[in-house]
Amino acid sequence: MGFVEKTLFYLKRAKALSRRGVAYFEKSKIEKAIDCFTFAIQLEPDNAYFHAYRGFLKAEKESCKEAILDLTKAIEIDGDYAYAFAKRGDCYVVLEKPENASADYTEAIRIDSENAFYYLGYGHLLA
Repeated sequence: MGFVEKTLFYLKRAKALSRRGVAYFEKSKIEKAIDCFTFAIQLEPDNAYFHAYRGFLKAEKESCKEAILDLTKAIEIDGDYAYAFAKRGDCYVVLEKPENASADYTEAIRIDSENAFYYLGYGHLLA
């Protein structure tokens, strides 16, 4: 198998792992879902979605400090990833860092001003 074929194989494998991870999440198997996204990231480390989804899963598991690392990596890869900013904002709220949360919600709204959930998160911060 040549370089191109191997690359395509690994990319397809990473996508399959991410789909499996989402399926595990839907069955409330968070740890298995995290494992799938961890393997997907190893195969495709520059995929912002994989980092963001693993961050989301870690936040669901109430591991906000770990989630912030993944969400920050997603933002480094794709600086217009509104969801990653908003989810990181949620984590900063949990960690009682309102300034950081405010900055992230503001950025998420700047990127995608039509998503009501970003305003909701920001509104909860102000309440």
